[in-house]
Amino acid sequence: MKNYMEKLAKDFFGKDLNEFFQIRDKDFVSMKNIWYKFTKEGLIYKNITNRKGWAISENTLSRLLTGEYEIRYVPKKGETYFLLKPLEKEPIEIFFHDERWQNEILIDRGLVQPTKEKALLKMREIGWLI
Repeated sequence: MKNYMEKLAKDFFGKDLNEFFQIRDKDFVSMKNIWYKFTKEGLIYKNITNRKGWAISENTLSRLLTGEYEIRYVPKKGETYFLLKPLEKEPIEIFFHDERWQNEILIDRGLVQPTKEKALLKMREIGWLI
């Protein structure tokens, strides 16, 4: 039987198998204590506060596919990202150099995007661009 998890992870979500990530809901509420990853067996998760092992996530994948949840983008140190600002007509390109709490707030609100194209889409979605 053909397994499509690797293709789904890469083509739909831009993730490799076994790459860790976090999720937030449509109201920008991050699930910070829970880490996810795609494997050949499916989407699995681990709650880091209770020290239990990895488990299959029952309905998170369908919520990702319907847009109810989204993968939380977090830039890596040394990476360039795009910051959304309400009075700007274009996102601002910034070099990510530290992990201060201010950056966490911007990331949690979806105001940090990996590409200019995604940043412009988010600005339109929020209503900052027409």
